[in-house]
Amino acid sequence: MSRTVSRLISGITVLLFLALAWTGIRGGLDQLSKLILTRGQQVQSVAQLAYGVLSLFSLVVWFWARRWSRPVFIGWAASLALAGGLAAVVWGVSSVGVGLLSGVASFLIAGVMVWLLRFSARRAA
Repeated sequence: MSRTVSRLISGITVLLFLALAWTGIRGGLDQLSKLILTRGQQVQSVAQLAYGVLSLFSLVVWFWARRWSRPVFIGWAASLALAGGLAAVVWGVSSVGVGLLSGVASFLIAGVMVWLLRFSARRAA
């Protein structure tokens, strides 16, 4: 794989992290500002806010403090999975099974994003 393709993959992955930061922070704050929330909706909103903040923090540690990237990526992926899994159940009318499937899918997507960032950085070096 050429350096150009590696840099392109890295750039796209960074944009995905930034998009998740925007949707996580904006959506989490919007949801938490609602007057009536169930306990599940509160937990999901906090998890959404957490993955938004951790999306930004993930990029910061990846580029400037790489030795801290593993625990930050794990926290980010866990908060993304929790928010994704709970959203279907507490905001919609989906079953717990659909929520579990959504959480697992969210976690797998997070894993792919982390892998792409690490893979493209190794290839570009």
